[in-house]
Amino acid sequence: MNSYHDVRVMKKKNSSLIRSIANKIYSSVFEVETDTVELKLRMNYVDILRGEELVNDIKDTYMDYYPDVLYLRVEDIIAILYKDFLNQLKSGNQDHKQAVNFLLQGKKEYLNEIERVKIIQQKKELQQISPNTFILDAGIEVEEVDIDDLEPCDIVHLQLEFKIRDINRGKLFLYDVEPFLENVKISIEDVIVIRYLNFIEQIRDSGNNKNVILSILRNLGYKKEAYE
Repeated sequence: MNSYHDVRVMKKKNSSLIRSIANKIYSSVFEVETDTVELKLRMNYVDILRGEELVNDIKDTYMDYYPDVLYLRVEDIIAILYKDFLNQLKSGNQDHKQAVNFLLQGKKEYLNEIERVKIIQQKKELQQISPNTFILDAGIEVEEVDIDDLEPCDIVHLQLEFKIRDINRGKLFLYDVEPFLENVKISIEDVIVIRYLNFIEQIRDSGNNKNVILSILRNLGYKKEAYE
């Protein structure tokens, strides 16, 4: 593929058993309520691949100690990182000015190029017709695209559900710090993506961090086997 594409990466349909286990884990961490909202997170496909490889590394390394890690997904990593951002604000470990500086730097470093591509490229929407196949509809052109054919530089939409309460907390923060944003527009989706991409950059530069990984697993509700 020679051009950028906007791809909707839909959540896979899991078996009832896997969904039940995942729901229990998610509920224990995020106190799931019936009121949730689905957001589309826009980023380069390569950064999703990096997250997926981290998930695979975690499974390979910790499966014997945390058997339920089998059900870990990159979406879980993104969700817990956003939750951590909110917790830093709630606890006072990060004040508003520090958070704003983090977001402004992150937007400049991670998102501006994606926005530039969005402006100069023809808009193309890919509709999913199977777990690994998409239909590309660009004007009169219709093309079938397999997810395995995506290039790392392609732009994708990853859809996740969040508690409305958590999203509203983030929106309130953005409203309060608007005077410090220097007329830069930052959405709640931007906040979530910046937090994730900052984490992925650290992994890319320094490699996997055992303490960080174990903290993620604990915060996601994974438990060690009894003999541990």
